[in-house]
Amino acid sequence: MVHDIQKAAFSKALTFLNASGAEYAIKFDGGVYGTLELAPERSKKSLYKRGETHKYFWPLVSDMVIGEVREVPFNSFEGRILASNISSACVRNWGVGCSIVRLCKDTDVVAVLRVG
Repeated sequence: MVHDIQKAAFSKALTFLNASGAEYAIKFDGGVYGTLELAPERSKKSLYKRGETHKYFWPLVSDMVIGEVREVPFNSFEGRILASNISSACVRNWGVGCSIVRLCKDTDVVAVLRVG
């Protein structure tokens, strides 16, 4: 349920958008407003169960020290997804810029270097 104050704010926002000549598409209160056509919603299906890749690779890299390199075999995972998930976990646990993650397709491993 949308409150009257939200409807008033939305109406004011539409007035500003129209006055500026902006092109937009907005979903609000069950309706679609604006001049642009909305793209159909995608249903993204994951290849792996939540946490499945993390459960595989994190024990292999979690205890790394600065300057150490480890190689994580693709195993049954798609390399690019595994590399992305490793990179994300390293940033989350060690911070931005504290690791370098590379996909090595020729050897079917993801190389991880801890730098900070």
